[in-house]
Amino acid sequence: MNRSISSRPTGDLPPATGDGRTRILFLGLDRMGWSTYATSLVAATARRPDIDAVHLRFTGAGLKRAFSAPIPGGRNILDSNVRRILVARWLFSRWLAGPLDLRRFDVVHVVPQLYGLGLIDAAARTGTPFAAVCDATVLQEKGELGGRTRAEVAHRWQPLLDAERKVFAAADLVVAASAWAADGIAGEYGVTPDRLLVRPFAIAPGSNGERPVADPVNPRPRIVFVGSDWKRKGGDRLLRWHQQHWSDTAELHLCTPVAPPSGSRNVFHHAAMSRDQVVTRLLPSMDIFVLPTWNDMSPHVVGEAAAAGLPVVASGIGGITEMVVDGSSGLLLAPSDEQGFIEALNRLLGDPELRRKMGAAARHHVERSTAEGADDVVLDRLVALGGTKGAAARRSVG
Repeated sequence: MNRSISSRPTGDLPPATGDGRTRILFLGLDRMGWSTYATSLVAATARRPDIDAVHLRFTGAGLKRAFSAPIPGGRNILDSNVRRILVARWLFSRWLAGPLDLRRFDVVHVVPQLYGLGLIDAAARTGTPFAAVCDATVLQEKGELGGRTRAEVAHRWQPLLDAERKVFAAADLVVAASAWAADGIAGEYGVTPDRLLVRPFAIAPGSNGERPVADPVNPRPRIVFVGSDWKRKGGDRLLRWHQQHWSDTAELHLCTPVAPPSGSRNVFHHAAMSRDQVVTRLLPSMDIFVLPTWNDMSPHVVGEAAAAGLPVVASGIGGITEMVVDGSSGLLLAPSDEQGFIEALNRLLGDPELRRKMGAAARHHVERSTAEGADDVVLDRLVALGGTKGAAARRSVG
């Protein structure tokens, strides 16, 4: 059973006395890839008669967004990332002290991990176990992917490092989206294997229950880019490469809020497509998926493109290195290797058979690594945790 709540808690909560089903509260950020992940879990819990789920999505809109607006040069409390987490902690603490009484739940699932900061006290007070989901630690995201040293990360984001340490110390389970993320969680915070689950994000089917498969036979090859963060994801330079090298020989399809300059040749803008439309209509009509991102963890769209049978050309960073088998299901380059990206695309654009071969390998790899039961693996662990509620020994939250 599902109870989906948008933006704020309501009175539609599980019974105070359990009826045999595991009562799970899902707290999630409703933006970017986390929205896709949350949607996948809604579908998964709906199939589980042993689970009574409440899904609450946090948007961070309105005054909350204004409070966390970026301040040039801001660090620690003045940094927008830090203030966003503090807003979520305040809001979650209010909810959990009032309408979201954790005594009505057996276990809590929170994404991303830093939002668990607002959950720690209530979970400890009620003896409710919780799981936090992580696609990258702060040091991985801001340091490794951001090109900063540990000291530079601490100088600007020490409150985030402190929050992450508290969450991982208190969490009964940490779900890592990749082995890369798990290495950071275990190495930096000492999370032991019994509390760490490596599970790639499941690639859900479209609304019709299927994953349409691309048939790359377009007379003019179609390159597709999907990403809302235009510059960070590398959309601007992909557009430049296309106009310089393939404007007459290939189409470029951009699924992004940013409109390309007028006069761009053979460029098609898809600004307002839903996730289901991207999966069922856009990707299956394409030939090559490209993501020359500067900074990413485990972007869902890479898996969606691979599931559609597209070869992937992307930056070999973060969890992407596990989503794409370099040389087999796609081609991975260093983010700064512009010539490498151009040569990789030249190779695929000029060889339809290679595109078909890599596309088939991409689909096989993503289906093997993100099987249909991927969400159920997480749900099974949550159900097991729900049976431990009220255990005398609760992990320290200090």
